[in-house]
Amino acid sequence: MKHKDVFPLFPLHLQLMYFILIAAGCHLVVSNLAVLLSVAFWGKDAWNQTAPLLFIQFFSTIGTFLLPALWLGRMKKKQDPGYLGARTRPPLTKTAVALAAYLLLIPSISALQDWSGNWNLSESPVAWLRWLHQKSEISQQLTLQMLQVRSWGLFSLTILTVGVCAGICEEFFFRGGLQRLLQEWFKNPHAAIWVTAAVFSLVHLDPYGFLPRLLLGALLGYAGFWSGSLWLPVLLHVLNNSAMATLEFLHYNGYIAFSMERLEENPGTGLLAASLVLLCALVMGAKACGSRRRKTRSKESGNATAEN
Repeated sequence: MKHKDVFPLFPLHLQLMYFILIAAGCHLVVSNLAVLLSVAFWGKDAWNQTAPLLFIQFFSTIGTFLLPALWLGRMKKKQDPGYLGARTRPPLTKTAVALAAYLLLIPSISALQDWSGNWNLSESPVAWLRWLHQKSEISQQLTLQMLQVRSWGLFSLTILTVGVCAGICEEFFFRGGLQRLLQEWFKNPHAAIWVTAAVFSLVHLDPYGFLPRLLLGALLGYAGFWSGSLWLPVLLHVLNNSAMATLEFLHYNGYIAFSMERLEENPGTGLLAASLVLLCALVMGAKACGSRRRKTRSKESGNATAEN
């Protein structure tokens, strides 16, 4: 009997464990191979150059997130051929609502970023918090090295790596794989969405960005669950990453005065409150429209059955 025939029969906690182990294995193999190839092509100082850093990031992202997700989709194919949600196209109306929700959520994300940015974990008495602070500083330096480039050619590679590749691969792993496994296990989509969002944020090893990224991850999770399609959270994730990379590039090269630092400032109580009210109204309106459509379809199917 093939592995893909047996895998869906395993308890869900074992399926999750195998998924995580496969991800860890793929990360180790592909990331180390990418580092070795970058050293072979660019020399020992590859880490100090932007192009090899983008090369490592591109293939590490594919190995860590996309390959395990595709493996899970293959293992679950007999149970559900479209398990990851990549075979379903999101409706245009739901796409528009999700984009509006993302824009309305930006002030809340900025407020959380401004608040958590005031934390001082470098002097924390907790050892693992100090370790996280050091990791976040290293990660931020590498991120800025990829974003703060001078040439349009390197900027194109940055968008491909940080925007498109990261957006697609991370959504396949988190919303396509992890969230669906947790939803099967918990039998509660809301718990699965928030736990996945927490893991998504933790994986970035950025304590100062944990809460903003948690909120973004929850939005991506609800977008995927509500639409039934993986491509809606992919679209939102790619747009978010690409917009941030473009903003940093344009500011760094003097094309615009507005910067990432300005975006991460507290938007003010008025704007924050207004955006939250509009967001609540949007969600309630979308739920009401969905409920109305379901009732209409139910009546139509009932009338059709009565006529037959």
